[in-house]
Amino acid sequence: MLNDFDNFFAEQVAGITGLDQHSTVSNGKDNGANNCLAGAFHNAMRHGTTRKAVDNLKSRLAGKPATINICGHGSPGMFETGAGQNGWHWDKIVSDWYIDPWKTIFSELNGKNFPILNIYSCSTGAGNSGADLLWEMAKTIGKPVRARTGLTYCGGNRITFQPGSTWQTAHPSARPTPIPETPHKIFFMKPNTIYLSDSEMNISQVKANNIVSLKVIALGKLNQEILLDGSSATEVGALILNESLQPLPGSVLGFATMELHFTIQSEKDQKKIKLLVFNDSIAVNEKEGIMYALPRSFRMLIGI
Repeated sequence: MLNDFDNFFAEQVAGITGLDQHSTVSNGKDNGANNCLAGAFHNAMRHGTTRKAVDNLKSRLAGKPATINICGHGSPGMFETGAGQNGWHWDKIVSDWYIDPWKTIFSELNGKNFPILNIYSCSTGAGNSGADLLWEMAKTIGKPVRARTGLTYCGGNRITFQPGSTWQTAHPSARPTPIPETPHKIFFMKPNTIYLSDSEMNISQVKANNIVSLKVIALGKLNQEILLDGSSATEVGALILNESLQPLPGSVLGFATMELHFTIQSEKDQKKIKLLVFNDSIAVNEKEGIMYALPRSFRMLIGI
């Protein structure tokens, strides 16, 4: 279904092997993205805590100066070092608002021989929070630090960046000018159509109350669940499931924030669609290899 869209995600990381770099990748529980990243870099190390990530880099730098990479799931102003796509612990997250736990550890890289620290994750460098985090890290380690401003994917040991996204780079001497998180372009594969595992359903049918219900599960510490039915479920379904359908180029390196469970009435029976929301910005159907861009007001729309 997606063969005609090979060029949609044209900005791909070509030739990343890590032969002249030192790379460490989170082993936090996720959708397979971290394992994929580990395969994308030559001889990558693995870590489950911030301490282990820095120790990994220090051990390699002791033998050879090189660019260093740290990889895991992320969102603006933060990335994980062992928490995975949906977890939290003080020693498994690096963020702009919880500085003390990681700052002392990362300071041990100050004075080591490397030109730059790259962070491979989703959107860590975006916005004010991204600029704040990268600058704090750059001051701490005494070297430039950079991270992406949009989504990052990994599939087949190949890293792919969201079109239009870029690197945000911070130097120790000055806070960088913030770069907004990259918006998602609407890309019609087949307008007004919902894709199911074994059939297609036109939006006009959906508006005729074919969406029976929508269960929303907020992941993480919120641990909240709501059930929408009738016109409320139809409204959300019509907004999400159709107009922003896009190919999924690989496993997402963002944080999983919600699950969406749609029940849809077809001519013969009821069908289920499960979508996983990452960074409150895309809803992914991993089984079908597709995703849907979400409006910025998404949480307000569903009431979480």
